[in-house]
Amino acid sequence: MNIGRILIFISLSLFLFTSCSKVEVEGKLSPDFTAEKFSGGALSLSEFKGKPVILYWFASW
Repeated sequence: MNIGRILIFISLSLFLFTSCSKVEVEGKLSPDFTAEKFSGGALSLSEFKGKPVILYWFASW
């Protein structure tokens, strides 16, 4: 019985993952935002215009 539930969960997860990944964002600009640096001061996304930017954040709750 547990294997059936696991398979259903996996198939639903894959379906949702693949359907969400089809959102077209090519050619659209990201909204500008400002974040505080750990060392003090602020950092704005617009400072990196024309350069590739990778954002990485996580939560441990």
